[in-house]
Amino acid sequence: MSVPHILLFYAPLQGRRLSGMPPHHKTRIKGVILSSLVSSCVLFLTSITCQAAARLANTKQQNSSFYNETAVRVMLDYAAAAYYCRTSACEAWACSACSRHPRTEVRRVYDNVHNGNGFVGWDPVEGVVVVSFAGTDTTSVANWIDDLDEVKTPWPLEGCQECKVHAGFLTTYSALRPQLQPLVEALVRDHPQAPVWVTGHSLGAALAVLCMVDLLSLSYPVRAVVNFGQPRVGNQHFSSFVAAQSASLSLCFYRLVHHRDPVPHLPPASFGFHHSPFEVFYTKNETYYHICDATGEDKHCSDHYLIDPSIKDHLNYLGVLFGGEEVEGRLQELMHSTGWEMEASVLVSAS
Repeated sequence: MSVPHILLFYAPLQGRRLSGMPPHHKTRIKGVILSSLVSSCVLFLTSITCQAAARLANTKQQNSSFYNETAVRVMLDYAAAAYYCRTSACEAWACSACSRHPRTEVRRVYDNVHNGNGFVGWDPVEGVVVVSFAGTDTTSVANWIDDLDEVKTPWPLEGCQECKVHAGFLTTYSALRPQLQPLVEALVRDHPQAPVWVTGHSLGAALAVLCMVDLLSLSYPVRAVVNFGQPRVGNQHFSSFVAAQSASLSLCFYRLVHHRDPVPHLPPASFGFHHSPFEVFYTKNETYYHICDATGEDKHCSDHYLIDPSIKDHLNYLGVLFGGEEVEGRLQELMHSTGWEMEASVLVSAS
């Protein structure tokens, strides 16, 4: 039996800015945003069902009382399950992560041209609509790493006139949207009291951010976004827009980073990209996690580890392996062929 969720009626922000305000007003508003983000995460992370809570006790050392790894693992299962959506086997719902949520029913969304894959589903146990996106195959990774000099494009929705996002990510999401949006609409109509959860890994995490903004613009009740190994998606304006929406709409936004995962450092901040809060940084053996600050670019978290990247860290989150050894080998080869060492030095010099 799922715990009831609090739903709020809202209208999307219409391009509100902090520019031009006195410094003490900016500080006050940023404090309200931070407080609201924390409060909304408490609502999400304490609303996990008793059945889910019984599956795992949170025994890790940490620096926060409001982050609940048990709740996050539910989203992790759905992020991992999306990798099976590159084929029609997705809807058979037969994978290790799927087996922990046997009553969930999903519909696949895919676009073979831009390598976008994922699913929209209904979880009757948690009482939520789930949208999950698969991570990238190595061809897609090559596309957006090789195109770093032409990656930002204006965000096409109202309310964020100065926002720009990665063109490749937006192209992939736009290709999936005609399939995805009607499925979400139907499930929200059939389950009007259910919140929407969005998740993804790697490229899938970037698509999850764009999906969140898109669904909120259509007044769908997105209440949680939890991502794993997410790259930077847009510029500072976009980052601030995502944070403001999360705060004003009681939406919990987390992006987990595993130690030396290189993907969260791409595209480089020196190219005008910026992360949104909150990062949850995990150490190498994942025995400790740190809730990072509200800037989105906490120098004491993953931004502290810009050299010696680890593909293994990108493919392994909380013991769940994304992609397997074959993908690891191909990504490792790709990093060498695209000159990761050069990217790392650029990142260090810009920090």
